[in-house]
Amino acid sequence: MSVPYNKLAERSIRLLDLYPGELNSPFRGTLRPSCLDIPEFYEALSYTWGSLETAAFLHCESGSLPLTLNLVQALSRLRRTDTIRTLWIDQICINQDDKIERGQQVSLMGGVYTGASIVDIWLGEEDSETSMAM
Repeated sequence: MSVPYNKLAERSIRLLDLYPGELNSPFRGTLRPSCLDIPEFYEALSYTWGSLETAAFLHCESGSLPLTLNLVQALSRLRRTDTIRTLWIDQICINQDDKIERGQQVSLMGGVYTGASIVDIWLGEEDSETSMAM
C-alpha cells in the first residue's frame, strides 16, 4: 500500500519525521508539509538510490512507502533510538508517481539543500577499503 501524498503549496516541500527505533526494527514516521520560506530545522540526505528493488517499507499514518536497499542502510544509521529525526529525502518526500510534482520539487532542490540545517551524505556501507579512503 502506498501513502497518498497531499498536494503541496507553492514553495513547499515534505519533511519526514522519522520515529526512533532500534537497528533492525521497522521504519515508522510522518510526512508533513513545510514552506521553504519559513526556516525550520531539518537534515537533507544526499545519496544514490542504487537498485530500485524494494528492501523494506516506511510505515506512515496513512500507508507504507517502499525503500531501496541503499536508503534502508542509510536510514538504519541515521535513525535515533530515543528522539525523532526530521529529514528531507527525495525518494520519500517527493511523490515519485506524479511527474508534475516531481518537476516542481526538483526545481526547489537548491533551496532544499540550502535551507537544510545539516546535509547528510551516504556513500554506502563500509567495505575493506573504506579506512584507506577516509
